[in-house]
Amino acid sequence: MPNATTEEAAWFNEFQRACGPAENIALFREVFDSIDMSEELPQVSCPTLVVHCVGDAVAPIAEGKLLAARIPGAQIVTLNSDSHMMTDRDPEFSRLLGAIRRFMAPVSGN
Repeated sequence: MPNATTEEAAWFNEFQRACGPAENIALFREVFDSIDMSEELPQVSCPTLVVHCVGDAVAPIAEGKLLAARIPGAQIVTLNSDSHMMTDRDPEFSRLLGAIRRFMAPVSGN
């Protein structure tokens, strides 16, 4: 959240504190970062929307592209933002909502 307001940053910091002791969260992150599910992606059989901000410093855009390429029929939407967690103040927020709404809309004729 590189463009977070003071209030947004405070909320996120409090949220992280509520998730557990810092040592546990750091360990979770280390474990989660070591998990490689890439070989399982072709087995995903549900509709999948991958939304990724091009400047995300937490997860590189290459990760989002990998997911979309390896999951059969996945759709990818890239947003011109540096955020990992987007707020409604982000100029791309309306594109995010539009992409989700289109993805969730029932298919005509089915």
